[in-house]
Amino acid sequence: MSANPYETFIKQLKAVRVARGLTQQQLADRVRLSRPQYAAIEHGRSTASFRHVHNLAIALDVHWVIGHP
Repeated sequence: MSANPYETFIKQLKAVRVARGLTQQQLADRVRLSRPQYAAIEHGRSTASFRHVHNLAIALDVHWVIGHP
């Protein structure tokens, strides 16, 4: 059974953030979220809007294709 695309996204989000050497606070600041809001997204307690996904991709210099890991 394949992974849920959103679960894959949040796993990749944390991995890329850590690989870039950023704290949750630093990335949250870059995308204009509070750290608790960002943490809720990264831990799957909240769903990121398309705008947030777009801003995260820009801040992390990555390209995500929704539905494809």
